[in-house]
Amino acid sequence: MRIAINCKELEEPIGGAHQFTNNLAEFFSANKHYVTRDLEPNIDLILIVVNHNSLLTSFSLKDIYHFKKAYPSTVIIQRVNASDEQRGGNTRQNQYIENARVLSDHTIFVSKFMKNFWIKKNPLFKRKSSVILNGSNGKIFSKSKRNVGKKKIKIITHHWSKNFLKGFDIYQRFDEMLEKSLLKNKVEYIYLGNIPDGFELNNTKIIKPKKMNDVAKILRECDGYLTASRLEPGGNHVTEALMSGLPVLYLDNGSHHEYCDGLGVPFSLNTFDKQLKNFIKNIKVLKKRALKYDYNSSKMAKTYESLFISLLKEKKKIKSYPLTYTKYIISKKFKNLLLKIFRYLK
Repeated sequence: MRIAINCKELEEPIGGAHQFTNNLAEFFSANKHYVTRDLEPNIDLILIVVNHNSLLTSFSLKDIYHFKKAYPSTVIIQRVNASDEQRGGNTRQNQYIENARVLSDHTIFVSKFMKNFWIKKNPLFKRKSSVILNGSNGKIFSKSKRNVGKKKIKIITHHWSKNFLKGFDIYQRFDEMLEKSLLKNKVEYIYLGNIPDGFELNNTKIIKPKKMNDVAKILRECDGYLTASRLEPGGNHVTEALMSGLPVLYLDNGSHHEYCDGLGVPFSLNTFDKQLKNFIKNIKVLKKRALKYDYNSSKMAKTYESLFISLLKEKKKIKSYPLTYTKYIISKKFKNLLLKIFRYLK
């Protein structure tokens, strides 16, 4: 099987889509499939995973459209893991996802929440679609061997985004609760990643973003995890915590319940204080459950592989017209050259 994924290959993951692509490519390559980040002749299947970041996109929807005209037997699949609403503004993701749906033979959603979210926007998303949950790389994220004893309980959160919808109101509330001596003597809160400009967490240990192996090491040194992100499609931060054996104290919103059910404690905006106490009180029992979590990126990728094979079997072979795409690429390169010359002269 020959697969093209529209995500650039970079040294260090800079987001969920890039991290997902690396994990999927690693599995497929190990299982003797060919994976490329470009549109090449004889590709069997195109997977669209980047829908909002032009810095990550290795080929566009327009490229895919013209490639499909030249190679009509190619199966096109879109993986949906985002929305404008989740980002807190019009980032043109919604329009991109809708445009990609028109091109695609199948849509994969990273949670039931995400699938239902998009079906409400357009019932056509219900056709030829499936749900495959995200999984983190088990070679990087392994179980914490830290015992919860008389030491302070370490609770951690990690986000690279500064978007307030990641849950910074709750993280600030937790930080303020640590002013009280009783809780401060029992718990240490660690925030790994970026925080909004001008935002302060005075009682929290803040660590700047790290590479994945360092993130995994820090997670293993903790006891529990806190997430309060809103409208989360299927956050890698949660799967990374679970793969590290950390139970999750989670806002019951978005896809969190699908990923964390039975592996932590849910809370609402009105019950955070109460559920935090329950989480701390039952941390030992919860950690035993989380240590059994084993849904990693390999299991996720195996499901993708099965789906891809099934879709390829259903697809009829249609005559290809390679010259059509070649003409498009030549025209595209010529236009880009003219644009560069124009900008230079300007």
